Amino acid sequence: MKQLGLPSKKGTGSSSKQSIGLTIDKELCFDTSKVAECFNHFYTTVAANLVSKLPKPSFKFGKDFLSSFYSQKGVFPNNFSFSLVSDKKVKKYLNSLSPKKATGLVVSRLVLLLTVQMS
Repeated sequence: MKQLGLPSKKGTGSSSKQSIGLTIDKELCFDTSKVAECFNHFYTTVAANLVSKLPKPSFKFGKDFLSSFYSQKGVFPNNFSFSLVSDKKVKKYLNSLSPKKATGLVVSRLVLLLTVQMS
């Protein structure tokens, strides 16, 4: 168990420095490199340690759950397809977009450029 200790004054007078003490392996340590290494080890392993304590997944959201969910929405395997789109249709949709309503400068300029380019 690691535990922060009380600051230790090294030297005397106005130029004295304080260092952080940390209990490492039941001994109070003031060596800054050992304290730094201990903190480094803790913060580089904390996520993995916490994940290992999580309960195992119940597989509620497995393949059967997803198939059932999408079936209820009317989405079935292989019912999605791509089709060719003509230049004329793309121009029609681009011309229907208002650059003034586009979010951001880049998007509005892109709409204008594409519309001009395809004309």
